[in-house]
This record gives sequence, C-alpha cells and structure tokens, in this order.
Amino acid sequence: MLGFDENNIKSDKKIMDVLQFVNGKPVFGSQLFVMENGNQYQKQMARYILEYKKEAAARLTFDEDLGAIVFDELTSESNTPNKKWTLVPDGEYNGFVWKNGKWVLTSNLFAGAPPKKYTAEKTIRDAKGTIDDAKMKGGEPELKVP
Repeated sequence: MLGFDENNIKSDKKIMDVLQFVNGKPVFGSQLFVMENGNQYQKQMARYILEYKKEAAARLTFDEDLGAIVFDELTSESNTPNKKWTLVPDGEYNGFVWKNGKWVLTSNLFAGAPPKKYTAEKTIRDAKGTIDDAKMKGGEPELKVP
C-alpha cells in the first residue's frame, strides 16, 4: 500500500506499507523492505516512510513498466538532513525492486537519465548533475554584467 500523511505544519510523509490478512484480520507491516549490500541484506524494514518539506512535491509511486516502486531522492536545503522538514527532491530517483521475495532498495534508479514522465521542468541540479545552491534556495543564479 502507498499512502499519504499531512504529518505536521512543517512536513508531509509518503508511506509504503504491507497489508496482510492473518486469520481474516488485517495486519500492517512486514519486513519486506530491505537495503542490499552485494548479495546480502543489510537492514530489513517493516514499512518505508518518506518525510519531506511541506511545500515540496515528493513522488512515491508504483511504475508498472519498471515493476518498481519509484521515489524521489531527497536532499536538505540547509545541509541538515536530520531535520526532515528541510528535505526536497533533488532530481534523482531511487526505488524498490521486487527481488527474491523482498522489495530491495535501488539507489539512483535511472542512473542520471530518467524517463520523460519523471523529468521536471525545474530541478535543483545543474546539467552535470551537481546540486546548484542558487536553485536550491529558490532563486536563479545572478547575472554578471561586464
């Protein structure tokens, strides 16, 4: 299940969870979300929560063509990633791919070339893929007049 939570006045959350029925009763959460290190699983999670700045628009969606759950990679506007209300999409995408009975985290899902349906008009990255501080702050780079 994919869901949305208007968490608080500073941040929103998108949530990926498993719903199972055990003896006819709904049970949420199952350790099916993992991060892979080589061929070994590092960490298993019962659900995945993407928390980000209230004014941002983070994506969390199932892409049928890829067979993957795709979500925005987030970066902090103020270099304080522990403050979730500073996190905004940075133009890259991560995802969970079904593998060996688990949803396995895949970083940089499109390796810098996302399909057109995932591209935005504006991004905080420059043409080389580096985060542009001026774009991060919502402005455009200053023009220098000779």
